[in-house]
Amino acid sequence: MTKLIIDQVKYQRIILHIIGHVEDVDSLEGARFYLREQKQKRELDIEAVETEGNRFRLRVNVMELDGEYPIRTGKWYLRADIGDEKRLKDYVSDSVYDQVHMAVMDEIKINFVMDNNEGESWQGISALNTEDWTYYLDVTFIFPEQLTGFRKFTQQLKETVYRQYRSLATWGFHVAFNIFSNKPKKGNQVFFTSDRTNELAGNEKFVYERMLERGLGDKYVFKFSFKDGIKARRSFREKFRFTHDLATSDVIFTDDYQPELYKNEYDPDVKLVQLWHACGAFKTIGFERLGKKGAPMLLTKTHKNYTHVIVSSEHSARHNAEAFALSESKFYPVGIPRTDVFFDREYLERTAEKVRAHYPQISEAKKVILYAPTFRGNNARSASFPLQIINFHILGDFLRDKGYCMMIKLHPFVKSEIRIPQEYQDYFIDATDYPDINELLTVTDVLVTDYSSVIYEAALLNIPMLFFAFDLDNYNDDRGFYEPYEEIVPGKIVKTLRALVEAIGNEDYEAEKLQGFLTKNFRDLDGHSTDRVIDLIFGNDDGNSLA
Repeated sequence: MTKLIIDQVKYQRIILHIIGHVEDVDSLEGARFYLREQKQKRELDIEAVETEGNRFRLRVNVMELDGEYPIRTGKWYLRADIGDEKRLKDYVSDSVYDQVHMAVMDEIKINFVMDNNEGESWQGISALNTEDWTYYLDVTFIFPEQLTGFRKFTQQLKETVYRQYRSLATWGFHVAFNIFSNKPKKGNQVFFTSDRTNELAGNEKFVYERMLERGLGDKYVFKFSFKDGIKARRSFREKFRFTHDLATSDVIFTDDYQPELYKNEYDPDVKLVQLWHACGAFKTIGFERLGKKGAPMLLTKTHKNYTHVIVSSEHSARHNAEAFALSESKFYPVGIPRTDVFFDREYLERTAEKVRAHYPQISEAKKVILYAPTFRGNNARSASFPLQIINFHILGDFLRDKGYCMMIKLHPFVKSEIRIPQEYQDYFIDATDYPDINELLTVTDVLVTDYSSVIYEAALLNIPMLFFAFDLDNYNDDRGFYEPYEEIVPGKIVKTLRALVEAIGNEDYEAEKLQGFLTKNFRDLDGHSTDRVIDLIFGNDDGNSLA
């Protein structure tokens, strides 16, 4: 008799892992796993399925499974279609029975409860049906009333009348967008936009310039709109042009959170591509922060309308799918375009010469150390860094004895001044104002950081790393990591300045962790990520595809 057995259930943030096996079956190839709500007779397909022989592992993102929104209230049973067997019921192992029914406590989290101060709450409780001892997820989702029809119209109209200019402008944006979007599209307009910078930069610049190199400038019409930060304001003319280009474009590229993109409904053929600026899966963001400051509303539309999200690996896809509460099917691990330069030897040599010319003392140093910590605080307004942790006398004496040089680059959010004592100015460089940290990496022999995502770029250059995590417990409580910090970082962790000096002096970097880190976070290491992005979005009929 074919039986579906659940061997383990556990939550990891908003991901419910269900692990088990199916008796009297040799292979689960082609099997369909889903949650079924018995009263409503609704079924939610589980896409993240891993199988090996008769064993399975399911990853259920409870915040996106129901049409990319949280699973609605109900009793959701696990079911499977395997060959001719339909709606195969689940049974539980003795360990799951003990956990769920007998309330045997251990380190495994089997329930998830989330409340916030906006009138929203969601809880998913693991339970057993005492009639047949089958497992189900008992979900209660409470959210503010969603107005519809005429009531929704009058409420929106009332809010519009009393809002200030910004709200009125938002309403006008919607109207203008809907008008412009009714114009027939030509199928060849590409729109690059960002709220991170006031010019074409980063991943978007790599994609655009490579398209021109491949001769696609004759086939496509390019539009651009940038502003230097979310709080920056466009002029009326710029707003008009932005709205028009957004509504009439066939492909839209962005590289970060950009609020205007989430306020509209796009034609089904429009591709909205997120070229996320960061690599890898390090700190928690978005829905990974539920219950913490900065977490999103459960019914948020932010990030929900992407058609393609470009990431560096399957591991990164899982992280961002959880963070955005999006289906993993929208994530494409084809690589981050801006990392292509790390495989260009001529670029690396040319850039290193540029940095040495900017900081002449680098050329005299036996070894160059880059100290690049991230900021503390919740945002740019509250950002800080405890500069007192840098004991220039201890570090300076060490650098002088060794003939080393240390560049210090604080996060751009941190506005504190670095005051290097006169006696050590030949051994320290304040590189905070240098515009591109990736260029500094081209002359770096050792990277010292803490929780900065620069580790991904440094790994591509095989730079040994040390992690000066003097406040790890506090940072973890405040910000949190996608996985345990000790399992993420590709180098030795030190918590005191003397331990840092000792590790540098002994070249004790635990560099053996680096290869596993690269394998986990980068599917391809060939310098052709930009071409794969172009092939994915536009096809490869220009004859220059690497696919």
